Amino acid sequence: MSDRALPKLLEEKASFDLIFIDGDHKFSGAFVDFHYAAQLTKVGGIVVFHDLWMRALILIRSYINKNRKDFVEIKVGSSNMCAFKRVDIDSRDGMAFNEFYNRQGYLKYYINRLSWERKTVLGKLIFKLKTIIKKF
Repeated sequence: MSDRALPKLLEEKASFDLIFIDGDHKFSGAFVDFHYAAQLTKVGGIVVFHDLWMRALILIRSYINKNRKDFVEIKVGSSNMCAFKRVDIDSRDGMAFNEFYNRQGYLKYYINRLSWERKTVLGKLIFKLKTIIKKF
């Protein structure tokens, strides 16, 4: 739904100090939300993402940190959220792109997912090890 509503807000020349993204958790949906939110956020405004445990949102965070110099990540009080402050206008040219995906990130996510789901022997073992390590 936001993929239809946000372009209308752009047409109306709306702008916001704060945008909270917590909707479509697929990469494509969250990326489209950020694409429009970035244009709707005033310089000095903040975009917040929820459900940062999900791989799609982790990748969006990485994309913004590596590709959007007009947004700077700011600290929030939750490991399940991240926030970016808009510090400038988007001045990238059409060829601007920095790689934001890597195997190490995927491997870390996959191992964590195994321990969250605990559906396999390996997942149960990883969960148990992580529980023991946290006690130290």
